Amino acid sequence: MGVNWQATWDRDNANLTYSLYRDGGSTPIYTVSANSNFWTLPVLRYVDNGLAAGSSHTYTVKVTDPFGNSRTSPASAAVAGSVSPLGRYGGAVAASGPSPYWQLNEKSGTTAADATGSKTGRFGSGIQLNQSGAPGVLPNAAIRTNGTSNGILTTPSAAAAPTTYSIEFWFGTAYPTGGKLVGFGNAATGNSTNYDRQIYINNAGKLVFGVWNNGPQTITSPGSYQSGGWHHVVATQGATGMALYVDGALVGTNPTTTAQAITGYWRLGGDNLAYWPGVPASNWFHGGIDDVAFYPTALTALQVGTHYSAGNN
Repeated sequence: MGVNWQATWDRDNANLTYSLYRDGGSTPIYTVSANSNFWTLPVLRYVDNGLAAGSSHTYTVKVTDPFGNSRTSPASAAVAGSVSPLGRYGGAVAASGPSPYWQLNEKSGTTAADATGSKTGRFGSGIQLNQSGAPGVLPNAAIRTNGTSNGILTTPSAAAAPTTYSIEFWFGTAYPTGGKLVGFGNAATGNSTNYDRQIYINNAGKLVFGVWNNGPQTITSPGSYQSGGWHHVVATQGATGMALYVDGALVGTNPTTTAQAITGYWRLGGDNLAYWPGVPASNWFHGGIDDVAFYPTALTALQVGTHYSAGNN
């Protein structure tokens, strides 16, 4: 059961907390904090798993500011429960409210479907579809990038870069050239001139998560990940700073809370990396990518662990 609602705004606070209640209950089934301004109000999502097929439910949302002031929405119309078609891992991801969520199960075509909304992705000509994916993430299909500038997947239209966000995906590679896995850039193709909020593999095979704030602010994983196996990655930035998780475990933090205010595109598979530390031999990643999700919130360690466990069984 997918539940969507639009964030609201407050004159005094950018960060508000939303609590979702089912059937008039007193305990929320989901709580999330999100930044919003009157000119950009994100749609928040939750997938209510485990409901009996055909059962009927209503939902209310309570929004609370940091001072404890709150308002509660009217109850929604009754909706019928259904079994999630996204699978064990997909259901866990969808429950955390991604937008978009690309499962990358396509066998043909030029667009990546958004499993929880309508934000499709656009495949470059160097993307191979219907490749073997992360073993525990079903259905077992993924994309493979070819290590060139046309081996990318992008959001189809430009938007303002988020301030609070999470990036989640699986990847696997045995190529020693490194490259950018994902990032936000001001160009849809080629090399961006402004680029930020990125994860890349350096020449030593280590993952680097970085943002630009008076220079590069980064987290580098202690381990190397070019052995050919699949790995789960989550990077977050929010009010408490930056965090990088690999295979369900926190591998590093950074207290930086802000990044560049730019307009552009989420890009998978590569982009410019000039002026960043440990620049790899190539800007363009060569390998497999599976189940990519972007969130308007900073995932918690518990959520990250839940997702990894769901995809590792």
